[in-house]
Parts: sequence; C-alpha cells; structure tokens
Amino acid sequence: MEKDWMASGDSPASVTSGWGVYASMTFMLAVASPLAPASDAGSGGMMTADALKARPAWISTDSSSAEVERVDVRHFSSDASATLQQRLQTLKTTLGLTITDMAELFGVARPSIYAWLKGQEPRPDNVERLATLESYAEKVDALALPRVDKLIKRPLKSGASMLLLIKDGRAVDRALDELAHIARTEHDQRMTQKGRNKLWTAREAADYVSSEGVEKDS
Repeated sequence: MEKDWMASGDSPASVTSGWGVYASMTFMLAVASPLAPASDAGSGGMMTADALKARPAWISTDSSSAEVERVDVRHFSSDASATLQQRLQTLKTTLGLTITDMAELFGVARPSIYAWLKGQEPRPDNVERLATLESYAEKVDALALPRVDKLIKRPLKSGASMLLLIKDGRAVDRALDELAHIARTEHDQRMTQKGRNKLWTAREAADYVSSEGVEKDS
C-alpha cells in the first residue's frame, strides 16, 4: 500500500514511489503553466475580453508582428483646473523624471525646478514650454510603458533617447513604436525565463527523486 508522505510527515526520500508520481505531476504542470492564459503575469486568472482590451499598448498578441496596435491606456491628467505646481509634478511622475532631467528639459538650473514644485510661478516662456512637454508626456503615457524612467533614457536606433528627442522638440512617433517594441520584447523574454525556471525546478525534483531511489536500492 502506497504511503501518503505528505500526511504522515515522512521525508520524501523514504517514499520513492510517492515522489515519482509527485515529480511527474510537477513536471507536467511546469510545462503547461507558461501556456495557460492569464489576465496578468503571475495572477493565475483567465484572460477575458475586458482584460485583453485593458492591456498596455506594448503587449501584442502576435509577437512576430512588427507593428504594435496601441491601446488607449491613459493615466496623464490634462485637467484644466490643475495648478502649475500640479502640472509640473504630473509631468515629472508621468515620464519618471529626476530634478536634473526637468532642469535640462526646461533649460534652467535645478533650484528653479525645486522652487516651481513648491509653488513659485515660472516665467511665461516656461509655462509655454510646460504645455509643449505635456503633449509629449501624454503620448508616452498612452503606451503605459513599464519602467518608463529607464526606457525614455535608452538610446534608440537613431542614437538619441526619447528624452533627448523631447528636449530637442523633435518628432517622436517612430521612437514611440520602437519603445513599444522594446517593452514587448523584454516582457516576452521575462515570461519565457519564468517558464524555464519553473521547468528547471521540476527537473531538479525529478533528478532528486531519481538519485534518492538509486541510493535506496544500493
């Protein structure tokens, strides 16, 4: 009669047959788990139509496609009643900017940014500059990129980063597509690695059971 080592508290090494069944089941689950549809990585939930529509724009159902269909997932607030202080803080948060980044975008010294964030009124030309930067931030925010503070500083194919393109007031449509592609590729790589880690864990369990069985027989 096969002994239930989980209920009895015995060590796995003492019940080789039980471990064999357990390892086989673990291996099958590990292989199948990367294929299971889920509403988000690690959530365990099933993908629904609403969840599919709500996914960030950089996630594509077809990893071979060079084009990314953008989903309008906006967190950027263009509230007309927001104060300049609030708008500056929103810009900083949306693009993941540091005080130094902000100073470079506005062409001012760091103390000016600190003063503005505390409520001091910027000059009219800097207010106009803020409106221009907000238009860029809204486009970036629509992609809902992960780790946006890192991605906007990454050199793109043109040699310039998104942050530099924004600073220079250049067109960013191609850069947005490239950032979306990078985010999607890195997301797929992370999911693949997670699947490999699960599979390796199952193999280790099977190897452990096999080695314990050999030692017991000898």
